[in-house]
Amino acid sequence: MDSGKKIKLALLDDNVLFRKALKLLLSTFDGVSVLIEAETLPVLMDKLHKASVQPDICIISSTVTMQQNNQALKEIKRTFLDMRVLTLIQYYNLFGIYKLLHDGADGYLLKNCSPHDLKRALVSIKETGRYWDKELVDNLPNTSKGDYNVTKSQLTFLSYCITELTYHEMAEKMGLSPRTIDGFRELLFKKFNVDNRTTLALFAVKNGIIGIE
Repeated sequence: MDSGKKIKLALLDDNVLFRKALKLLLSTFDGVSVLIEAETLPVLMDKLHKASVQPDICIISSTVTMQQNNQALKEIKRTFLDMRVLTLIQYYNLFGIYKLLHDGADGYLLKNCSPHDLKRALVSIKETGRYWDKELVDNLPNTSKGDYNVTKSQLTFLSYCITELTYHEMAEKMGLSPRTIDGFRELLFKKFNVDNRTTLALFAVKNGIIGIE
């Protein structure tokens, strides 16, 4: 691949061994170049400000994002408007993923993803501007907005699905019985052809049924 067309990367991870291993792996990808690596957000920002060529994508890990209220993500997106961010997370956590999307993440992957998935995510973000995990989002069925027919109560339920509330807590906040909430869940699972809360919530976000702001 022409050097001018390479996907240029920055890496931010406070685990030196993981960061070095990731950089080594990325160096084996055709069409990918790591320009900057950093252990802390201040070091990263300093290097980005001084760089003559800006990375296309910054890869940041969970330990410097989710555990610090996504500080690194928000700072990068606020300062470098054209830079995309791919977040690597330790495990799937619905509220954590919701926060990442809300705060501007352009994609996310588990840290133990395959090299193939990592390369695919980078290419997708470079070409389309986003990457949401294929298993959770991209393989979900698409339905036109006219086919949703979601009631006001079901919409409220869906909005709670991207919080940390339990189903019982949702029932209390909505003034409904747990059995009614269970009914909403099962009906929407069937309507959208999903089988768990995570895929239900991400389907609703992806298709514009609920917002993430």
